[in-house]
Amino acid sequence: MYWGRAQAGPAPKACLITNPAAGPAQEKPDWRVIAGILREAGWWVAREETDGPGSAGEAAARGVADGCRLVVVAGGDGTINEAVQSLVGSEAVLGIIPVGTANVLARELRIPLDAVEAARVLTMGHPRSIDLGLITVPGERPRYFCEMVGVGFDAALMHGILPEMKQVLGKGAYVISAVSTSFTHRPVRMRLAIDGKRASRLVYMFIIANTALYGDDFLKITPDASVDDGLLTCTLFRSHSFWKAWWHFLGVALGRAHEMSDIERFDCRRLEIRGGQKAPIQVDGDLSGTTPAVIEVVPRALRVMVL
Repeated sequence: MYWGRAQAGPAPKACLITNPAAGPAQEKPDWRVIAGILREAGWWVAREETDGPGSAGEAAARGVADGCRLVVVAGGDGTINEAVQSLVGSEAVLGIIPVGTANVLARELRIPLDAVEAARVLTMGHPRSIDLGLITVPGERPRYFCEMVGVGFDAALMHGILPEMKQVLGKGAYVISAVSTSFTHRPVRMRLAIDGKRASRLVYMFIIANTALYGDDFLKITPDASVDDGLLTCTLFRSHSFWKAWWHFLGVALGRAHEMSDIERFDCRRLEIRGGQKAPIQVDGDLSGTTPAVIEVVPRALRVMVL
């Protein structure tokens, strides 16, 4: 497949989906410049702006139906997640212009955080096939994820984050909510099936990841995770108290989590959270119901433009 300047014949189509609400309150990229870079490389570019939850997925679906070979998402991890739901099984390739708060997937794939430099990746790079996760929660449609599912504490803290907080404080909004949530959050007992093997665990926080990065470059809760190994990498915090939880978080930040007996790590292809008390779930940074849930890996389900 050709990714440079269009040759003879009609120009290949690209869809540019922009989220004006993504990321901290700051000057947004000039989308005319971004579109111009793509057009100079031979793409026919149509731009759509999101106007609320779900609209990025709808825009991506329209792009796929219109024959777009490249669907570029200019937004955060949540916006990318919405678009991905429409890209799986299609011929379209995902392009990323990271303008969100955390930009986990972009950093994982070493896509520049500068919008113009990220746009140049779309013209000089190549498609890379990566795994996705798939989560099924009763009463909701199955949902793909690029990065992680969080169960327990990290999902609970997101209840306290308003979009306005993220725009003003950026990553600071997560820190503030994490501190306040830690005073009230309690672990719950869960019944699990890990690749068919049954287990019972007391869970404070449970990360089921496709990526090594979590919220920042230094914070690697699942440092051995890879986007193309056909596995989900899981880290389970069995913290019993507020103080124990923060001791565990400090251990993760210092790269010492492997020395802590109450932090459990394992790989799997399918995880079932079958029962026990209900716990909140976040998927790629957005809240998504409560347990029970089934989570599984879908190998090489998505193609992304990278250098």
